[in-house]
Amino acid sequence: MGAWTSGSSGGCSTGSAAATTSVWRWRFQERDLSGEDFVALFLDGKSFVEDQMVIALGVTMGGEKRLLGFVQSDTESSKVLAPFLRGLLERGLDISRGILVLLDGGKGLRKAVELAFNRGGRRALVQRCQWHKRENVVKPLPRGEQRMWRGRLARAGDRPTYGESR
Repeated sequence: MGAWTSGSSGGCSTGSAAATTSVWRWRFQERDLSGEDFVALFLDGKSFVEDQMVIALGVTMGGEKRLLGFVQSDTESSKVLAPFLRGLLERGLDISRGILVLLDGGKGLRKAVELAFNRGGRRALVQRCQWHKRENVVKPLPRGEQRMWRGRLARAGDRPTYGESR
């Protein structure tokens, strides 16, 4: 059965596994972020049954990606997400020289960024994720037309000016 068994058969009990996972999660969620030079932050929410899991993925000046944290909630509201983002600042996320924040388009995420990062000066620039934007445009179209429109929108996004993308 392996090391992750329950009961008294000698392996790791369910309670012990849960405690180990809880300690790991606490250490991960509380670790110091001050030693990194982050220039971008991706925020995205995913649905799991009835809950949302919002993750924060930082990108360093060198292009390395680091999972900074996550929060579980029943919604992507700014009431939940602003404290989560403030927690990243308290852990040492330095945005004093500015940071690019990429979002899926959720209003709660955008408001949370404004509340947590842009009080007392604009330090975070927000960019809507182009993939999410394209999918939001294409999703309501008939299935047979979606592929064509995805291609057209991707080609338009690759153009250097607004005029050329039209």
